[in-house]
Amino acid sequence: ASVGTLVLVGHNPGTHELAVMLEDGTGFGADRLRLRTSLPTSGVVVLDSPDPDWGGVSAGGCRLAVFATPRG
Repeated sequence: ASVGTLVLVGHNPGTHELAVMLEDGTGFGADRLRLRTSLPTSGVVVLDSPDPDWGGVSAGGCRLAVFATPRG
């Protein structure tokens, strides 16, 4: 509960599936659509949770704040 920021480094397809599952559909429209399509290698997803207690984070409970991908 005392953690303010958590960084998770993972591997697909699990990381992509987790990000899509947690995202609530209220973030930036174009980025939300891109995230639903793919999370490329070295992509970064930042999700904000309104619940300060990590135990309260659930599916659809986080807002997409940033979705950045490397330029190809």
